[in-house]
Amino acid sequence: MSDNDELLKNLIRIPGAAPPKARRGAPVRYRVLTLVLTQISLAVILAALFLARRPSELEPFRFFVYYTPRIVYAAPFLLLIPLTLWTRQRWLLAECLLGTVLVFGPLMGFVPNPPWQTPDRSKYSDDQIFRFMTFNIGTSAKFQVDELAEYVQARNVDVLLIQEDAQITVFSRKMKEIGWHQNRHGTIFSRWPILADSPDLPHEVGGDYLYQAEVQYVRLRRGEHEFLIGSAHAPSVRANFYSFLHAFDQEQLRKVMDWQTRQIERIALSMDRSGSLPVILGGDFNTPPRSPHVRPLEKRFLDVFAAIGFGYGYTYPADTPWLRLDRFYVSRQWVPLKCEVAPRFESDHRPFYVELALEPARPEDDTAKVSSSIVTDGIAAHVKQSPPR
Repeated sequence: MSDNDELLKNLIRIPGAAPPKARRGAPVRYRVLTLVLTQISLAVILAALFLARRPSELEPFRFFVYYTPRIVYAAPFLLLIPLTLWTRQRWLLAECLLGTVLVFGPLMGFVPNPPWQTPDRSKYSDDQIFRFMTFNIGTSAKFQVDELAEYVQARNVDVLLIQEDAQITVFSRKMKEIGWHQNRHGTIFSRWPILADSPDLPHEVGGDYLYQAEVQYVRLRRGEHEFLIGSAHAPSVRANFYSFLHAFDQEQLRKVMDWQTRQIERIALSMDRSGSLPVILGGDFNTPPRSPHVRPLEKRFLDVFAAIGFGYGYTYPADTPWLRLDRFYVSRQWVPLKCEVAPRFESDHRPFYVELALEPARPEDDTAKVSSSIVTDGIAAHVKQSPPR
């Protein structure tokens, strides 16, 4: 049968046969409902992006954007996509897809650095390449001390930063057995002797559940390379979150957020008076990156994962991570080569591992090597010596 015969057959109406049914779209009310829900969902995403990256007094909305799993913002779009297909509203489908991309992209902190564009390692000698890892061990009595020590040795980690070590005595003994050195607080473990240890930050009292930040740093030397490295632990807002849900006190919530900013600023200032010595700062900052709270750090130092990482870099909670709390910040003398979230140990955090190359010292950097009193006499003017704990 030719195409013309087929066309003629379709045009001839057979007596008694029912006419072909006209294609009907979804009822108008469903079209309107889809339109309204899509616009509201997209507006919520744009507002969340604004709150996540800019200073704002819109509490508690900003607080919830920071400290709730941001993947929940994708749920409305995932439900609306089938509805837009049913109502045949292609432009609304495009908006839903755009909203989904915004959630899984910038809102969730996706870092799009292409993995194949990593720095050229061949430019640096083995003496210039260093390996560091930070890990919030937590307070679990089941922590695998031997397993962590074996992993650190296998990865050739040069310096290990520790926070919240409930088994500091056991872990310190283990690291000493394998020939490592540590600072007086047991928060920095190094393959090389520690040249100078830091004083403590002055104690600050903020009120109920407003804990002060902790940061300890040491001066190290490997061969001709000398640098400062710090282990930081910013206060957690978890208790304040539960307190807010109980009392819904917005004024107290604003106080909590201001306190968090203040404590992270203290960490940044304590590491920013190092002269020309290269600086590395790692730890648990208890605040997502690129938020107003961590701007004091991001103005002074480079976020290693943001520079060369790919993906999300989530480290907390360990079972199903959705927050990038554990990070490394470095000064301009360091070149990030590699970074990754390490395998899980018995903790609510996952370790974070980096490889860095140290650029050759420039003539103006020689002043940083004049005296070992850079650390012991106080890097930051507001830091004073406290007795060992």
